[in-house]
Amino acid sequence: MGDHPLAAADMNTEEYPGFPTDMQAQYMALATQAAGTSIVTENIFENRFMHAQELVRMGANIKIEGRRAIVRGGTPLSAAAVLARTCAPPPRWCWPPWSPTAKPSSTVSITSTVATKTSKRS
Repeated sequence: MGDHPLAAADMNTEEYPGFPTDMQAQYMALATQAAGTSIVTENIFENRFMHAQELVRMGANIKIEGRRAIVRGGTPLSAAAVLARTCAPPPRWCWPPWSPTAKPSSTVSITSTVATKTSKRS
């Protein structure tokens, strides 16, 4: 950032005090913008790369090989209709309390937008 562009780096999720698996998706999104190829290895949970396909819809270059995701960075992302999935259904307290027939849903439709920020200097 600034004078120092993002550089690709490999990452492995680990138990504490290692890199947290809950931050793996954010790291993968960042890796799409870094110059070079990053390898993200998930060592805690299986099927933790559900977000990768959604990043691909936005223009990312990601290939999944088992517990590894190969992210080729430097790809611009653009707006796309994506699905936000969770690893598990939401807890009971997330359900609408006003609806006695409410069922849990672990998929939410989201449309992403790309915003550009312009600054004016006097």
